[in-house]
Order: sequence, then C-alpha cells, then structure tokens
Amino acid sequence: MLIACEESQAVTIEMRKLGIEAYSCDIEPCSGGHPEWHIQGDALEQLDKGWDMMIAFPPCTHLAVSGARWFKEKQQDGRQQKGIEFFMEFANCKCEKVAIENPVSIMSTIWRKPDQIIQPWMFGHGEQKATCLWLKGLPELEPTNIVQGRDQAIWKMSPSPERAKLRSKTFPGIAKAFATQYTAFIRSKMTVTQWSNLVKGETMTDKKKRDGSDSLNELVSFPELTNGSCDGLGCGWHGFECWCDEWLESREEYQRQFKKPWGEDKKECKAWEDAWRFSWNRYAHPKEN
Repeated sequence: MLIACEESQAVTIEMRKLGIEAYSCDIEPCSGGHPEWHIQGDALEQLDKGWDMMIAFPPCTHLAVSGARWFKEKQQDGRQQKGIEFFMEFANCKCEKVAIENPVSIMSTIWRKPDQIIQPWMFGHGEQKATCLWLKGLPELEPTNIVQGRDQAIWKMSPSPERAKLRSKTFPGIAKAFATQYTAFIRSKMTVTQWSNLVKGETMTDKKKRDGSDSLNELVSFPELTNGSCDGLGCGWHGFECWCDEWLESREEYQRQFKKPWGEDKKECKAWEDAWRFSWNRYAHPKEN
C-alpha cells in the first residue's frame, strides 16, 4: 500500500500496526521514525508499480480556497495549474482503490465534488478543519469518536518556516480511522455497497427481506468482523477498533511472558492466537457460546 505525499508517516505507522505492508512516500525525509518504510522521492514515479491501494495527500498550497487571495498570481505564473495536474495524476492512476485527501479546494469545481467531508472532531480531536476525501473503490470513513470543541487551532498557528508542514499533518484519530476501517474493508472482500450496508447496521434478515440475497457472512473472510452475525461486533467501528487494540495488547503480553518477539515460534504463536480468538469470541458474543 502506498501512502503518497506523507512525510509524517502517521497513516503508514497505523497501517503497519495492523499488518499492512504500507510505505510512505514524499520528496522530504520522513519524520515518523521509520525510514525503512519510507520512499523518498517523487510520488508520481510510484503510481504504476502495482499497489493494491493508495492514500494520497497531494500538496494543497496552490489549490485550497483558504489561499484564494493569491489565486490570480498563481494562475498567471502557472503554479496553480501544476498543482491541479499533480492532483489529477492520483485521480487518474490505475490503482483500483484510491483515497485522495485535501482541504476544501478548487478541485471540487475543476474536477468533481468530494465523496465525503470529514472533521477532526469526528475522530476524537476537538478541532475544526474541513477535509475532503475523493474515493475510488473505497467506502466513506465512519466517525469513531465525536467530541465537543470546534477550535480552529490549525488556522491560528503563528507564521514560521514549519507552519505549512504542521498544518498538513494528519490527526492521529483520522490516521487510525484510515487504517482500521480500510484494513477491515480490504480483508472483508466486500463491495463498497455491501460494506456500507454492513456499517449502517443492516442485518441479514433486513437484507433478505430487501433483495432476497444470502447472508453477508458468506462474503466475508475476516471472522472477527462478522463472527456469525451481520451486525459485526455489535458496535460498528468502535467494536472493530476495540478488537484491534485488544489483539495488539495480547501480542505484547505474549512477548512479555515468553520474552521473545512475536512470530519467532510459529506453532507457539498459533496456539496463543487460537486461545485469544476463543476468549474474544466468548466476550463479543456470549449468547452464541
């Protein structure tokens, strides 16, 4: 998976936590602490390398409407056109699953309206920064933790050489949502429509009444997400994120107890995993066990 135009590695690191082979790519060195997961160079040179999925954060400096007062100058000297062409390289790439992130910008009129607009306060951060997502082959993100607070801290930053870079960094809650939700979607092997129905809580009975189809469970290859029920873990994304957190904690506990890295003894790890899955299933679906 390619995370284009990301030097912070916020999304890349969250993807790696869930076992996804993700690589950040940017002309700048990475600041996330994992140069082994970073491709330093022009992201456009990576577009045709057969990525299964791509999340792109193209520069918004010449596109965001917040800088409209400089548009005339940028149009005359060609900077805005270069920004548009760079953005559209991601929009037109051959990858089947693409998410492009940008603030409210001229791309909504030059190309098309975004599929979704998200805010930090939908993902646990009491701040306001409208962020547009243009999606291809991927579902919309579901809010994970709606909180109070609509501070515009991003726009109140004092001028500095690092201001643009700091304003463009992905909020941790949004980075985690990208990772957990898109990882689950990929592993489910569902279509976007099937996935959206699942997230909205459409039950197997409701679906059969509507179109006479079989259980969505037959389409899912990620047992922890459905586990015999179209309602998933019973609490949507909060449930799936809980599953991820608990599993990561379980692996850390294994390493503390056995004093060896996870995966070194495959047979031992498999026994530990089976025991954990059994205990989780009993906890998640006590009536079924």
